[in-house]
Amino acid sequence: MNIRLDIEYDGSLYAGWQIQKKDRSVQSSIEEALFTILKSRVKLIGAGRTDSGVHARGQVANFKVESLAVGLPELKRSLNGLLKEGITVRKVSAAAEDFHARYSAKSRNYVYSISKGKRSVDRNQYFCLNYDLDMGLVRQAACKLLGRHDFKNLSVATGEKSTLCEIRQLDIEEREREVLITITADRFLHKMVRMIVGLLVDIGRGKAEIGYLDDVLSGKKIKRKQGFAAPPQGLCLMAVEY
Repeated sequence: MNIRLDIEYDGSLYAGWQIQKKDRSVQSSIEEALFTILKSRVKLIGAGRTDSGVHARGQVANFKVESLAVGLPELKRSLNGLLKEGITVRKVSAAAEDFHARYSAKSRNYVYSISKGKRSVDRNQYFCLNYDLDMGLVRQAACKLLGRHDFKNLSVATGEKSTLCEIRQLDIEEREREVLITITADRFLHKMVRMIVGLLVDIGRGKAEIGYLDDVLSGKKIKRKQGFAAPPQGLCLMAVEY
């Protein structure tokens, strides 16, 4: 059997999705709960390997077992009863045998949340700025990122065979206290969203020119003179499409 889990979690409480040697991760937490229920070890495959501090409302994972001694509704209840705060399994369902949470995905959707000023209660869900952004420049830069480009200069190398990605949506929504950046692509490289947001912020605050994007997306390896990766707490995996 191939079982699919739809999951949400508060990334500020965990050292990312992927299993770590010492720190508690989302993957290890769910695998331990599954071991308690199933009495056997399973390998959980996630659609996105979110970093420490990154949240998810629409993470998808799957695992395979020969058979289940409990029904899917009971499995969901048991998982949520065992999992500690900050992780909720929203749905448990049977998947096709060839379903793979990572490699079957056609696109992933993230939202990055920026706060205009300091926050307290929900500070772990925003990148809080103490300076203004020229939103006109931010939107112009965002338009240049749409389409298929080489994002090697807006990612951290992890040995990927290809660094080509297609950004299908990049929307900027400005509210009274927030700026929400919604980005959808066929695939994402390590830290790609956070480095995109970091560059957009640099352009919006006048630390980088829009023309610099041409060098960044040229496919040639460059040494970034400006920019940074936006902090993880503002990022949330919203949905994975199959």
